[in-house]
Amino acid sequence: MAVKMAASEAGGVVASATASDWDTRESMRQRELDEARARATQMEKTMRWWSDCTANWREKWSKVRNERNKAREEAKMLKDNLEHVLKENSNIKREKQNLEQQNECLRKELEKVNLILLKHAGQWDSQLVDALENGISDPDTCCSSSSIPQPSIVSDSGIEEYVLQEAVPKHAVEMFNQTTSPIKSPIPNKTMSDEVADKIEKNLENLLESTQQDLNNLHNQLSGADIVQSECQTCQDNQVITNKRLEDLRIQLEHLQSENEIEWSKREQLESEMMNLERINKQLKSELNDTLEKLQKQSKPESSSDIKFRLLQQELADKNIELVNLKHILSKQKKMYVDQSAESAHLIRRGEQYENEVKRLRSRVEELKRELATTEEDYDTASNTIK
Repeated sequence: MAVKMAASEAGGVVASATASDWDTRESMRQRELDEARARATQMEKTMRWWSDCTANWREKWSKVRNERNKAREEAKMLKDNLEHVLKENSNIKREKQNLEQQNECLRKELEKVNLILLKHAGQWDSQLVDALENGISDPDTCCSSSSIPQPSIVSDSGIEEYVLQEAVPKHAVEMFNQTTSPIKSPIPNKTMSDEVADKIEKNLENLLESTQQDLNNLHNQLSGADIVQSECQTCQDNQVITNKRLEDLRIQLEHLQSENEIEWSKREQLESEMMNLERINKQLKSELNDTLEKLQKQSKPESSSDIKFRLLQQELADKNIELVNLKHILSKQKKMYVDQSAESAHLIRRGEQYENEVKRLRSRVEELKRELATTEEDYDTASNTIK
């Protein structure tokens, strides 16, 4: 009996020791599971935050892309306007050169006409007086002189040269030669000289009207040049607006790059936390395998320990499923981040190209300014010479 009692006491001590060991291990496992659950909830929160950040980032990038497209369209419009202004400027230059040449020719012709009129006005008057005196004193000699040609008082070289330049019509010269030929009757010669003078005056009036029309055309072209200058000013204003938008886009790009760096660092932290969770999971799996082996070695496991073991096994399976889901979400986030980084790089390249286009447009506007200044100077000189 004593031996049986001692054996029973020894068995009770061993059973109590194993039960205490099992309780300590169970409490440790429960603590580790609680820690794993807390880390999993924290990981879920971080992944939600990451998804919110990516959504905001995508929205910002869409706004930046729309602004870029608008700026590109405005640049195309400015380019078309500049080409149109250049064409108009070249046409105005050609017309201005032609008008300057015509004005120069007209000025020379007017000077020649004035010189001829001043030179031969006195000769015409003296010729008419002599013809009248000869006709009154000796009509026979006047009639006989009609058969003998007299030399012309006025030299025909200047008149013929002026006729070749089409300043005075040929019939006016013929009438002038008839007036300078021997006089048959005094009164008709006087009327013919008056007609020639009237025709010359009419030609001079026509020339003055044509010069006035040319001056009006020049004034109209000057107003067109002012319109072109105002268009260039509007182009410059649009260019300033585009430069401001480019500065805003550049600032937004820098801000997005800084946010990208911050999110990349957070992603690295998440990856490190995932690695730690995987390590802890492996440890828990190894411990679970050890406990399973120990439980299999035990011959008579208690029913409560079996229930707890099954619960632990179920919880571990749930945690494994959650970890798999987290890994899948993390892989998706990695792909999204790679795509967004590629889009950001493409946008940066397009921004640089747009800056180059804006620089080229600036240089072109400067050239237009210089050309407008030269055209204004040429017009001022032309107007001064005409005056």
